Amino acid sequence: MPPKQNKVAIIGGGLAGLSCAYALKRRGEEAVVFDASPVAGGRSRIEQTGGFTIDAGAQYLLGPELFRNTFDLIRNLGLSDDVLQIAPYAGQVRKGAIYRYPVASAMGLLKLKGLNIADKALLPRMAFLLARYGPHLDFHHPEHGLDFDDETVASFVKREFSQNVLNYVAGPLISTLFFYGSEETSKLLYLLLARYMYNTRMSTLRGGIGRITERLSRETSLRTVLSRPLQPMGPLTSSTLNVSPMLFSRFLAMSCLELRAWQNCSRNRIGSSFGIAGINKL
Repeated sequence: MPPKQNKVAIIGGGLAGLSCAYALKRRGEEAVVFDASPVAGGRSRIEQTGGFTIDAGAQYLLGPELFRNTFDLIRNLGLSDDVLQIAPYAGQVRKGAIYRYPVASAMGLLKLKGLNIADKALLPRMAFLLARYGPHLDFHHPEHGLDFDDETVASFVKREFSQNVLNYVAGPLISTLFFYGSEETSKLLYLLLARYMYNTRMSTLRGGIGRITERLSRETSLRTVLSRPLQPMGPLTSSTLNVSPMLFSRFLAMSCLELRAWQNCSRNRIGSSFGIAGINKL
């Protein structure tokens, strides 16, 4: 008798969800992707407006030494020849004028409009904070910094710097790369970016970042259920997952082992999420 094939439900049809389905298909597993939006792709999709191709979310990739799994995926999908290097500059619109600044340089940040002398005097404080948190900041092992995943970027930057630094430096950096606001993003992610942003390379894909998710959808011939928001099931317990308490305990233990976060488990801080999308290979 042939082994029974697993059936996997994936919540979210963005880059992480589609990559998961792609990896499962290569293993011979069947997956169904659910997404609340009418179009798959999440924050990595493209839209056509007025004859222009627009990235509806993520607009660029950091260097392959940081986004190594993403570049592995691009290569596997046959898109490597369409990777385009772009200059690490950010545009700032202020009072009707557009200004360009190098974002991989501390000097570039000092030139940002909207920052007063006091704000600029605070910026070097980031070097002190990175030295303080540095031993726990590993882009490829974010679980090492879980103890610092305790507040939003907005709260952290306003406390350590100023409202202006949030408005003109931290907020735009987060929103342009991840398409989330500073009130929705963890301080840990911001610290990781700040540590690795200097002198990093930036790139995009010819035709937009959304070509990755388009190719994933085509390669996997996915069964994708769109416009289907799912209701949260509340705290994870053996009853909400409909499994035995022993199996649930094994599930928690395996999740903690994958994250290398035993302390996190021992303090019962496990919530409804067990990983960080796109960081580790399936």
